[in-house]
Amino acid sequence: MLKYLAPRFPPRTVASHLTTITLDNGRSKLIFNDSQIGHVAKAKPSYLVTNHLPPAPPPPTHPDTPNSSLCPPFHIHLKEDETFHVLSGQAKFLFLDQYHRGFIASKNTSTKNGITTQIAQPDTTVTIPKGQIHTFRNASTTDPLIIEFGFSPPYPPPSNTPTPTPTCTSLTRPNTQKAQIHAKMHRFFRNTQLYRSDCTTNQIPRSLIQVLLFNHDADVALVPNFLLGLHRRYPVLRGVIEQFIAPGMGRVMNVFGGVVLGKWVFGLRGSYKEYYNLEQTHISPKVRSNPGVLGDKPDK
Repeated sequence: MLKYLAPRFPPRTVASHLTTITLDNGRSKLIFNDSQIGHVAKAKPSYLVTNHLPPAPPPPTHPDTPNSSLCPPFHIHLKEDETFHVLSGQAKFLFLDQYHRGFIASKNTSTKNGITTQIAQPDTTVTIPKGQIHTFRNASTTDPLIIEFGFSPPYPPPSNTPTPTPTCTSLTRPNTQKAQIHAKMHRFFRNTQLYRSDCTTNQIPRSLIQVLLFNHDADVALVPNFLLGLHRRYPVLRGVIEQFIAPGMGRVMNVFGGVVLGKWVFGLRGSYKEYYNLEQTHISPKVRSNPGVLGDKPDK
């Protein structure tokens, strides 16, 4: 019976040396800022990745419909804050914010059915606190979006007390832990996007089990659509869903689907040397040789 669950894996393209990954037949592009990895003392925020997204789909297609591989589903970062900086175009951020209400900047926001939408203009910085259910899109149907983002230790810790988004994000704090987080997420994005690219090229659907294993290693949790439906339909449950049910279910999915089935049963890996190889990145040799900063090496 397990053979019917076994994921199909495309031939892996050796691409760990690339700093730019092109997706969607050239419509989307992801650029790694490898020089930022391992920098533990910087005077300004350091961003891990720069995304180039095409314009949003025009009517009658709903503007929030994903039209790029770089438009993620609703998800949670379980251990880190995420900070975005809009370089050009307009970004649309979607939040489930009953639990974190008041933490998000109040400018250019609207709320409907429990989902808060924030439109960010060029040179705007938006910080997503640890545990926040969120996603983002291109807000414009005519102009592309260029946006960079990075990750950092939570600051300040989420609480039920409304707290304004800090103007000085935790990305600015020199911290070895920040470098470890950047390295972890660098490994995650290389594996997920290059795996996606190989699946698309070979016309093989992505394996949810493999995606969950990638997510487990990066402390990322997907939010199932049925929970989004419950959140929209039952306002009284919104805080419980955001604070407990969604992150808890995400962890269970990652462990059972990714680790138990993927890693232990089917022998999948959380990282592949064709996608992530420290020796072939543009990270300095001094940083690469410091396991205390970059953490574990990828699977062989």
